Amino acid sequence: MSEKKANLKKAREALAAKDWRDVLLHCKLVLKEDRACYEAYVYVGKAAFQLREYEQADLSYQKATELNDKAPQAWQGLSELYVETQQWVKAAEADQVLLCWQ
Repeated sequence: MSEKKANLKKAREALAAKDWRDVLLHCKLVLKEDRACYEAYVYVGKAAFQLREYEQADLSYQKATELNDKAPQAWQGLSELYVETQQWVKAAEADQVLLCWQ
């Protein structure tokens, strides 16, 4: 198993265990190897959101949408983030993107 895959697996396990700092650690290693890893950016967004590091969450989710604007996970994360931070217009925009796929 490649180092990237091993670290993504560890990040998924850390997500399941709600070990947010460990998620960030493993995703940092993944992104060091592959700056275009959609899944790692989504995981960073989720972990940062849970740690209330909202700016980092926003940047990570935005990067993920740039890498793959057709996958819903980053848009869902953005919607959740914008609701939590009461950025209603941005939340509505993220929700609109999600609704277009249904």
